[in-house]
Amino acid sequence: MTPEAYEALSIDTTHWWFVGRRAIITDIIGQIPVPSHAHIVEIGAGAGGNLPMLQAIADKQGGSVTAVEQDPLSRQRAIERSGLEVQGGSLPDDMPAIAQSDLIVLLDVLEYIEDDASALKYVATLVKPNGHVLITVPAFNFLWSDHDRAHHHCRRYTKKGLDRVLRETGFEIERITYFNTILFPVILMARVVGNMLPVPHSPSGDVSMPGKAANAFLTKLFGSETYLLRKANLPVGVSVMAIAKLKTVKAEGSIAGINSRRGTSIADSPLNQETHVET
Repeated sequence: MTPEAYEALSIDTTHWWFVGRRAIITDIIGQIPVPSHAHIVEIGAGAGGNLPMLQAIADKQGGSVTAVEQDPLSRQRAIERSGLEVQGGSLPDDMPAIAQSDLIVLLDVLEYIEDDASALKYVATLVKPNGHVLITVPAFNFLWSDHDRAHHHCRRYTKKGLDRVLRETGFEIERITYFNTILFPVILMARVVGNMLPVPHSPSGDVSMPGKAANAFLTKLFGSETYLLRKANLPVGVSVMAIAKLKTVKAEGSIAGINSRRGTSIADSPLNQETHVET
């Protein structure tokens, strides 16, 4: 990621994309059966914009939050903002020692990692039996732009592609959907035009602060997808979100998860129902 892109992430408490995504993620986590005294880990915490949200969720359960971030400057900001433990490290080969967790969150992290399969295999070792992983990633390679180059992304995903790599690395999917759907046509047009025209590009990518009124409007518009996602999976969007847990297999008459950890599936969960908004 360019230095300018890192610096731009400091607006993650006010920029419409971060605030809208945080509203959606908060609501989605509320639908996950997180147990009492849950331990939540955010890998790739950035400057810590999500940590107060995760701490508020954990506090309701009498739980705790820790985080991992590879960039020293972002890590220091995250510690100062949240007061939480933020360890240095990165997936898949430079992770600190972390206790197994009830919920592991990777919010727009996987696209930075060249070997995403190895990263997810490592994440699988950190999940408790019946624990969950919540992942968001950018969608569709045809949306690739200077934003991705500025942030040193390795790829963008389709729903099918994210589903496949999760299943191949020991997870089963409870829910997978696109989101940032309402603004998809506008962003698609902006990316297409931006890629065609020889115009100067910001070294921070698309992460620049709009005017106050525009930012407030876009925050409400993006955040309103919270209500759509309570009812259905969305058929297209700028991002993909998945909720997954360890795959379970029959072993000697019992249910056993990968790494010989026991677990059960939630086949009747609403998150496991594949419904779509028709367009």
